[in-house]
Formats: sequence, structure tokens, C-alpha cells
Amino acid sequence: MLVSGPPIYLEHITAAKREKARRNAIQLAEQVDNLIIDHHLLRCEEGFRFLDKLSSKTGNKIICAADFMGYSRCPLEAQRKSLYQEMPVPSDWHKNYACGKVKAEDFLTSKGNITMKNDLNVSKRVSEIPKSAIHEMTRLSQQIEDVAFLSWAKPTSGTPEHINEAAISAIKNGKVGGYSTSDGIMELREEIVKKLIRDNNVDADVSQILITVGAIEGLAAAVMALIDPGDEVILPTPTYSTHIRQVILASGKPVLVPLKEQAGFALDIEAVEAAITPKTKAVMYCSPSNPTGTVFPEEQLRKLASVALENELMVITDEAYEYFVFDGNKHFSIASIPEMKGNVVSCYTFTKTYAMTGWRIGYLHSHERLIPQIKKAHIPFAICAPVVSQYAALGALKGSQQCVKDFRDHYLKTRNLMCERLDRLNSVFEYQKPGGSYLMFPRILLTEGIDSTSFCKKLLKEGKVSTTPGIAFGPTGESHLRLSFCVSEGMINKAFDRMEDYYL
Repeated sequence: MLVSGPPIYLEHITAAKREKARRNAIQLAEQVDNLIIDHHLLRCEEGFRFLDKLSSKTGNKIICAADFMGYSRCPLEAQRKSLYQEMPVPSDWHKNYACGKVKAEDFLTSKGNITMKNDLNVSKRVSEIPKSAIHEMTRLSQQIEDVAFLSWAKPTSGTPEHINEAAISAIKNGKVGGYSTSDGIMELREEIVKKLIRDNNVDADVSQILITVGAIEGLAAAVMALIDPGDEVILPTPTYSTHIRQVILASGKPVLVPLKEQAGFALDIEAVEAAITPKTKAVMYCSPSNPTGTVFPEEQLRKLASVALENELMVITDEAYEYFVFDGNKHFSIASIPEMKGNVVSCYTFTKTYAMTGWRIGYLHSHERLIPQIKKAHIPFAICAPVVSQYAALGALKGSQQCVKDFRDHYLKTRNLMCERLDRLNSVFEYQKPGGSYLMFPRILLTEGIDSTSFCKKLLKEGKVSTTPGIAFGPTGESHLRLSFCVSEGMINKAFDRMEDYYL
């Protein structure tokens, strides 16, 4: 897949194929640095406005071949002239192409530069998923020197040493060279049962535990096991973008219900009820929330449970940040409600709790009759979680938990620092103070904040601060950005010093 270097060209197309070509253009523009689109794709001023919008959305250089060859009569042509000079196109290409002597595909093949078919046979559900804004900002950040990095929810502290030692010991003792059972190592599941009873008040059994490749794979397997094509899944938004995509990949329909921002991004139970239709199959949420840091209180989640039971809905939870709650907030697991036993799939991870993002290890809990069905999705996705990571997770649960307290204390300190620095930029941002996680979601007050993607890319390019566009977390995320405070105090101060210089 081409991510940099020469442009890719779309060939001449007929009017009958124009809509398909435009879909291809969207796919290509999200995967390449430069794109020249044939003039038959556009044909009119509306088409050129589509091109401008596409260019702005992806941040790539996108122009029309007809413009480049000089025979377009589009009213916007003059505005695009500056782009033409920047495209790395051989001087004789447009002449040969215009004369019909060389097709774009032939030209690129002869030069050995083509790495992707233009007429991609990609499924509609995948092609309609936008590129990950989180990972795109990471990619763009790598192209700029000395970036102040607040865009990725990745702890900068290393994995605690006792966890590393547990993995090393398992390797030395020859325990990690083969698969485990698809459920996961029995001893690890037994320790997870103890943890769920102790910390989540969930009456669990090893038959109800499935070890997964992070919480993400557990969530994906749960969605695949529960959702049929056309089923609706309610997601309170803003929410983690991967949840939305998991529903789409299962050919389900995400139904996005706004959180109440001025109440600290609180759940709107009445809005959830109003969104239920005969096609609704599940509610999926994250608490503490990514991206807002909201901790949904027990009272709200008990009301949500009542709604789910009344309407025979499943609830899928992402509880990745369960240990990082502040200001007297308490994490509540909806699976602790006895009546919900058959209606919940709860997903957890070692990634956030123990700073193990690279180990890719998590687990889920659900009714023992549902676990075999979820395993049917888990096995083709993963077979089993990485065995070395399972032993590391076992070491995490059996070892000292002081590291978790230390992480929480650090995140509380960095949250408070970030709030103090945001207060000094109150003409640029307003925010709801997060009660948990290590993320916050300020609203952009400046006019240019209406397009959070452009806002964040400009801040990165000109201010050398990496953040995540709010639109990545659903439509209600637009005009916001996500900031991560799981970094050092020095990194936060560096980022905000630059933003103060840039905006004030």
C-alpha cells in the first residue's frame, strides 16, 4: 500500500461509472500522499468542489489531471494552480496521456511505481470506514521533529519490572512456545475471577472468562457474536472510534446518542430509550470514557440496566480505565447487577492498568452459555491470546499492585496540571474536568475549530503539538480535540508552552 512518494492516477472513466470512481477516490485519498483524478470523474463545478473537500479532509495534495494538462475550464482552476507545481509528475507525462498514447496505469507500471490497483475490490463496509485519526496524527507527527505529543493514549511509563520478570521466567521455562487453549491459561482465568469478585463485585466463574488480544479483540468478538446484519447498536457519543467501526464491520448499524456535555458528558437515559427501535440489539459504552474521561455513576448505569432488561437488549462494556478514577468517583461494573447476568459482555484489559500497551492482552466476562458463542468469533480472529503475554498478565495480577496506585497518582497530578494550563487558554478552549481515565476532551472556541481535523493538523504543522481531532469520536466530537495526560509533566508543559505562544 502506497503511503508516500509518487502520485496515483485514476484512469479515464465513463459517466456511468462516475459514482464508483468517486468512492474509489475517497478510498485512495485516505491511503496515499498524492492523488491525481481524471477529469471525467468531475466534469462540473460540483465535482471540483468535491475534490477540494476531499483534499481538505485528508490533508493530501489532490488535483485533476485535466487541470494539470491545462484544458479544464473549471471556475476553481485558478485557485488550484499553486498545487500543480508541487506534484512530482514527469514533464512529459501529461502530453502523452492527453494524446492517448500512454494510460496512467501503463505509465506507472513501466516506472515500477504502482503498488495498488485503482479499481479496488474492497467491501463497502470497509471502504466507508474513515482512516483512524489517532493513528494518522501519529504518522504525521513522525514527519515533524521535536513534537510535543498529546495525541495517543499510550502511557509513557514502562511496564513494571515484576511483570517483565514473569514473562522472562515463562520464556526460560519453555512455557510460551505453543498455543494455549482458546479460553486462555487456566491459572490466569482463576486469578481474574478473584479480581472480578474483589474489585468489581461481579460473581464470576472461570467458565465465564475468555482471555483476548487486548480489550479490543474481546469487544470485536463480542460484537460479531451478538450482532446480525442490520441490527442496531446504541453508542453514547462521543465514544471511542473503534467501537463504532466494530459495529460497522459486523454489518450492524451504529446509532449515536449524544452525551450531555454541559453535565460533564453525562449519559442521557431518556435519549437512549428514545433511540430504541425493533432493530436495536445492544448498547455499547466505555466507562471511564475514552475520549471524555467521564465516569458513569452507578445510579445512571442501574437505570441503563433497567432499560436494557425491559427491552431485552445486550450491554457491551469497555472498562479499560477502571482503576483510574478521581475526585471521589467510583467505577461501577453493570455486570455486578444480578439481574443483568445474561445480558452483559464486560471487556477489560491489562493494557491501561499495568502500562502494557504492547503486550496485547485483555479478557472478557459473560454468561457461561454465551462464552462458547463468543469463542466462535475469537478463534478465527486470534486462536488464542499471546501466551507470553498471558504469563505477563498472570504476573501482574499475582504481584504487587502498588504500580497501579502509582499510575493513578501520576495521572491525577498530570490531569490537574493540564486543567491549570487549559485555564490559561480559556479564550481558545473550554473543558469538562474528567473524573477518570487519562484523557480529556476540550471544546475548541476558535472559529477554525469547526473543522477539528484541519485544526489539529495545523496545530501540529505550525505549533508542533500533536492532538487528536474530536470528529474521530463521532459527530458530536466535532469542534473538540482529545488530549492525553498519561505523559510526563514536562511533556504537558512543553505542549502548552507552545500552544500559548501559538494562540496568545
